[in-house]
Amino acid sequence: MASMNEARKLVKDWLQKNNFSYTVRGRTISFSDLGYGDRIFIKVVGWQPHPLWGELEEIGKKNGFCVES
Repeated sequence: MASMNEARKLVKDWLQKNNFSYTVRGRTISFSDLGYGDRIFIKVVGWQPHPLWGELEEIGKKNGFCVES
């Protein structure tokens, strides 16, 4: 599982590699009230629908965080 900084870096690197220039924000949400742990969410601010979104979501899944737009 990636840390917040690692998750943000992975998303930023992917965006740069694919010539996108979006701002990236991260937050941790606790699901302890439901009996689960914390989860990192990385938001790509201003993202417009694009067919490559699936690749970005896969990076998140493989590294234990969620990517949202």
